[in-house]
Amino acid sequence: MFHIKSLELVHWDYWQRIKNIPLDAKIITIAGQNGSGKTTLLDGLRTLFGLDCSMGRTYKHYARHSGQQTAWLRAVVDNKPVGRQLSNRPFRTSGFFSDDEVTLFCQIQKNGGDWKRQYLMRAGRVDIEEVQDAGDWLGVETYRKRLSNAGLSPAIAKVLALEQGETDKLCEYAPRQLLDLVFQVFGDKEVLDAYDEAKRHQRDTEAELQRFEAELESSRANLEGLRLRVANYHQWESLNRERRELQEEILPSLQYHEIREKAAGQSRALREARQSLAHQDGLLTGKRAEVAQRAAALSAAQQHESTLEAEKSTLESRLN
Repeated sequence: MFHIKSLELVHWDYWQRIKNIPLDAKIITIAGQNGSGKTTLLDGLRTLFGLDCSMGRTYKHYARHSGQQTAWLRAVVDNKPVGRQLSNRPFRTSGFFSDDEVTLFCQIQKNGGDWKRQYLMRAGRVDIEEVQDAGDWLGVETYRKRLSNAGLSPAIAKVLALEQGETDKLCEYAPRQLLDLVFQVFGDKEVLDAYDEAKRHQRDTEAELQRFEAELESSRANLEGLRLRVANYHQWESLNRERRELQEEILPSLQYHEIREKAAGQSRALREARQSLAHQDGLLTGKRAEVAQRAAALSAAQQHESTLEAEKSTLESRLN
């Protein structure tokens, strides 16, 4: 059986972050007034080991109080070999062979309107920031089996899951009950363990079924929202296509026809102006011809006047 060396809680209940709580002594005493967080700390340890919380609470109760989307539980446990054989380590079946420490993680994350938990094991002493993007998270049942292979027997889990104020009841057990508890510690109650495992698996399955139903309802709501977004997108695409047609086809056509009509009107006005100019040119030519005729007549009249003057002079000289 491994033992716990330190514990860390992040966004657990009303605690923002408590790092490196030392738990590597043989006897550990937790003291405090009522409501100071003793049960909160123990329930964090229970949740980290995949156990049920006390007093009818669940891990969701503590994760919800933090007001955050994610809560973390982290513990560093011992993985030193039992005896002289180096391969005889508590977590030898989980893939950790050479490290004397193993870090256990529990991530509690809000998923829609519900909370879910997942677990992770890492060799050595690893911080929470180093596993936030991990992709090999374990489910509750797989994680419990690995802890059981590491020495966390159902009897020890039962002792860890004792309700507040019921620890002293161990002293009231009859010898046969204590012997039965010892048998459970050493794994001689396989049938009882299998029954408890099946019962716990049934509870977890029912909880997962409820979670799946909640996720299904959430997915349906998301689907309706996506359908509305798709309809809005199609409407926007149709309006955008009409706008492009107006800008690229209809508006240029209208502008072309307007320019064409304007050019035709200017052409007609130019032809009319040319006709008027030709008519004025004709009138001007006639006037010029008339002026030329009058100039010729004037010249003839002047010559005739000169002739008459000459005759007048001749007649006067004769008269004298």
